[in-house]
Amino acid sequence: MVFYQFGHRGKAGHIVKWLGAHYATNTPLTIYLNSVIRAGYISHLYRVNIRKNILRSFKGYFFPNLCLGKREIFNALSDDYDQLISEISVPSERNYLLAMNKKRRAVFTHKYQYDRGQKIEIDTLEKLLQQSVGHFRLVEKNFLEESVPVTLPYFTDGVRQRNFKRRHLFIYPDYMEGWFSQTYHSELFFKFLDKNNLFGELYTAPEDPALIHFWIAKAFEVEPWIGAGTFDNTYPVSDETLMRILALTETHPQGKLIDHNLISIILANRSFDRNDVKAGLQYYEKFDKENFAASRDKYEYLEKTFFLNQLKELCVNLVQAGKHNEAVSLAEKFEKEHEKAFVYIAMAEKLYTRKNDPSAFDYLDSVYSKSKDINYSQFNFGANRELDFRYNLILLMSRIGGRQLNALSDEVLSEIIEENKFRGILSRVYGVAEEGNFYRARTAIPSTLTESDELDTRAFILWQACRKKETAEEQLRWRAMDKFLTHDLNYIFFIPI
Repeated sequence: MVFYQFGHRGKAGHIVKWLGAHYATNTPLTIYLNSVIRAGYISHLYRVNIRKNILRSFKGYFFPNLCLGKREIFNALSDDYDQLISEISVPSERNYLLAMNKKRRAVFTHKYQYDRGQKIEIDTLEKLLQQSVGHFRLVEKNFLEESVPVTLPYFTDGVRQRNFKRRHLFIYPDYMEGWFSQTYHSELFFKFLDKNNLFGELYTAPEDPALIHFWIAKAFEVEPWIGAGTFDNTYPVSDETLMRILALTETHPQGKLIDHNLISIILANRSFDRNDVKAGLQYYEKFDKENFAASRDKYEYLEKTFFLNQLKELCVNLVQAGKHNEAVSLAEKFEKEHEKAFVYIAMAEKLYTRKNDPSAFDYLDSVYSKSKDINYSQFNFGANRELDFRYNLILLMSRIGGRQLNALSDEVLSEIIEENKFRGILSRVYGVAEEGNFYRARTAIPSTLTESDELDTRAFILWQACRKKETAEEQLRWRAMDKFLTHDLNYIFFIPI
C-alpha cells in the first residue's frame, strides 16, 4: 500500500515476490486479494477508532490506510491483481478469479460511491459486470462445483467460516468473501442479473435460490443497539427488489423453493407504514401464518431477532387496521411469555398514543396476564437484561398516566433490582414528559441518581419539551435524533448474545 500511495507502484512487485518466497501463506495472489478487499471502501471495523470498546471479541485499533486512500490506489491494486491473475496457466482458475475480481471491483466501487454521496457511474459498473459474466462462462463446470472455505464477518467483529461452491460465490446477488468485506453492499448485482435476464441461466440447481434469500437476510442484519448502528451506512433494499423476488417465486423454475415469508412480512409492514392498508393486508395474506418457524430460525440470532421484530410490528399494524383477532393470533405464536408481553405492550402503546383507543387497556391486561408466571430474576444480569419488558411497561403506563397506572408503574419499578433500576426511572420520566407534565417528570427524578444519570433524565424532559413546540418541518429535520433516542425501546433484542 505504501508503495502505491507514494508513487512507487513499480517497486511493489519485488516486495510481494519476496513475501511469497519466504511465507507460504502470503502468496502474491493472496496479498493482492487481501489488499483489494481492504481498499474497496471504508471498513465496518473503523468504528473501533472512534469508540475503543465497541468491538465484542477483539481489542486494538483499525489501520485505515487502505480504505481511506485515493481511489486511484484501489484501481491500481485491482489492475495489478488482474495482471497477476492473467499469468495463471490453468484456464478455469484464471477465468474464475478474473470473474470474481471484476464483480468485486464493481460492487466495491458502487459501495464507495454510495457511501461518499458521489454520482453512481452505472455504465462503468455494468461494463465490469458484463466482463465478469463473460469470464464466468468460460469456467469448467467441475471447477465451479468445488467447495472452498470462506471467511465472513458477523455482528461487528464476529467471524464465520463456511464452505461455498465457487459457482455459488459468483451467483450470490452481491459479493461476500473475507472478514473485511461485508456480505451485503447494495442491489447492484441483483439488478444487473434481472436487467440482463440472467436468473434463468445462472440459477439452475434447486439450492441456488436460497442464495437470494440469504442475501436479503444479510441486508437486514440489523445492529440490535442504535449506538453500534450509527456507524453503518446501509444501502436500502427497495420495494421493487423485494417484489421482484416474490415474482421469481412464481416465474422461475426453482422459484418455489425461495422462502417468501421474510419478504412478505417486510413488504406488509412497509405498506402499513405508508398507510396503504390494502397492500399491507395483501402481503399479510402471503405470509404463511401457520408455518413460519423455519423462516424464523433459518439463520443466526441477528437475523432471527430482525424476523421477530418484523413479526411484532406486523401485530401492531394489524391491530391499528382493526384486525384485532388476527393480531392476537399472531402475537400468541411467539414462543415465550416475555416475548408475547413485548408484543402486547407495543400493540397497546400504538392504540393509545395514535388513536386514544380504549381497547389499549385490553392489551395492557394481556401483559399482566402473561407476566404473572414469569421469573424476573432471569433478566437481572448479563445479556438477558435485554429481555426485561418491564422498562417498556413502565413507559407505557407513564404515557397513559392516571393515579392507578402511576401506582402500578411505581410498583413495577420497585421490583427491579438496584443495578438495573435506572432504565426504569428513565422510562418513567420519558413517559410522563411525553404526556406533557414536565413538572411531574422532574419530580419523578430521584435525588439519589449520579450526576450523569440525572443529566440523562433531564435531557429526556428537554427533548420532549422541544418536541411539543416542533413544526412539521422541524419534526422531519429531527427525526433521526428521535429514532436514536427511542430505537432501543422499540427494537427488541430477542436473542441477546
